[in-house]
Amino acid sequence: MNWGLIRKILTTVAVQTASFASIVGMYFTVIPPNAERPSSHWIAIGAAGVILIVLIAYEVCDHYKNAPKTYRSEKSINRYMCRWVSAGGRVVIFSRDMSWAGGQMVQDVLSEKAKRNELTICLEKEIPLTEDLKSKGAKIITYNKLGHTPRSRFTIVDFEKEGARVAVGVHEHGKQVIQEFRSGEHPFFAVSEDMVKFLLKANANGIS
Repeated sequence: MNWGLIRKILTTVAVQTASFASIVGMYFTVIPPNAERPSSHWIAIGAAGVILIVLIAYEVCDHYKNAPKTYRSEKSINRYMCRWVSAGGRVVIFSRDMSWAGGQMVQDVLSEKAKRNELTICLEKEIPLTEDLKSKGAKIITYNKLGHTPRSRFTIVDFEKEGARVAVGVHEHGKQVIQEFRSGEHPFFAVSEDMVKFLLKANANGIS
């Protein structure tokens, strides 16, 4: 159970409810509860209550949508990556050795992307899988000549398009935790995009 997410949701509900209660409290301070009031006032209070519920529902859904996703098995990680890679157009995978792509299901998705010239893979050095994908149309960028192995691992979908997204994976306590960020919504997206563009430029200049 994600207690951090639950705390955020409860905090959101408490803040929204407190704001609504303060407004209603102010209203009843100006016009006492036992005073007569037009029906339009009750309609306004009811509409405010509905808006409160809608805002809370939106905030809760947004928290769940953007919450880190935790996977414990290789099979569940592969299913996630298949959905993620196949969801967008041009895909860039930044990895060390593509060790997570051993399953046939993942390789089939990558092959389809390669055939459509929608796949770029950045990794330390070529492996049989990337050699096969290159022959099918994928762009393979290696960075071993740069003398540094980045710790970052991420996958960008819809690269260089409006609404591009990045999924960042981190191994924590025997589990794979993945967070998703959209272009313009989090600084990590800009950092990951810059890393890819630097490697593409280095490759074009014959440096990598």
